[in-house]
Amino acid sequence: MPFETWENIPKSQEDNETIEQAIARLITAHNASEESHLGLGQSLQSHKASEIIDHAALSIISDKVKSYSIFPDHLASDRIVIRPTLETLDGWNQEGLGSCSLDLGVVVLFSGSSINNYRRIYGSADYYDLSVGSGNPVFETILKFDKVVSQEGYFGIGSIDTNFLGFKVVNSVLYACTVSDGSEYLELLSGVDITDRDAFRIVSDSAVSTKFYVNNELLYTEETYFPLTDESLTSLYFSIKTTEASQKRMIIFEARMIIDS
Repeated sequence: MPFETWENIPKSQEDNETIEQAIARLITAHNASEESHLGLGQSLQSHKASEIIDHAALSIISDKVKSYSIFPDHLASDRIVIRPTLETLDGWNQEGLGSCSLDLGVVVLFSGSSINNYRRIYGSADYYDLSVGSGNPVFETILKFDKVVSQEGYFGIGSIDTNFLGFKVVNSVLYACTVSDGSEYLELLSGVDITDRDAFRIVSDSAVSTKFYVNNELLYTEETYFPLTDESLTSLYFSIKTTEASQKRMIIFEARMIIDS
């Protein structure tokens, strides 16, 4: 009797299907079944019931949730969101010899055309008890500059005269900026074109760290210098100054701040 390997042996004298053919047929049928692995204790049932299983960190929102499918009643509301419409400057404090222009959903700050003219706007924090010692504030804005020379711009949380977390622009160069009790600390953020419409974000962890993002990319983490923890900070601070006799502009498309309730 010639030697045969097991996969070539028929199932029975009445059915000449080989064992290997039967295995392939059953696997194909299993893969095609909508009921596979759905039973109690089986893998898909466990997958559905588990809060965290075999997904890379932070992968769910970006590739599993349909665009425009999240509604406010599905979001946590344990943080305060300050998000002005930018169609009015009511409630904003304004300073400087420059001016402001309002268009649909856009605020434009004009520095003025004499050397060292500036325009700044900022929101009061009287009702928020905002400080970096508590509240873990997050600042976000979308904006651009239309010039790259002889200008100085700031945007963030606080006041550049006392305590501040934010970004600074000098000519065309962008910096992460912290002001603590009047002393300014800067970190160069390279590779950012300030004439593009960019998204900026600051995430503060209560005087433990401050993270600076541009277009969702983390560019720098500050772990040494912070505003004084017991100082109240104003919200949503924007400023543009010209250092020559020529007007500069800061164009603000979006601005918001989030703090713990």
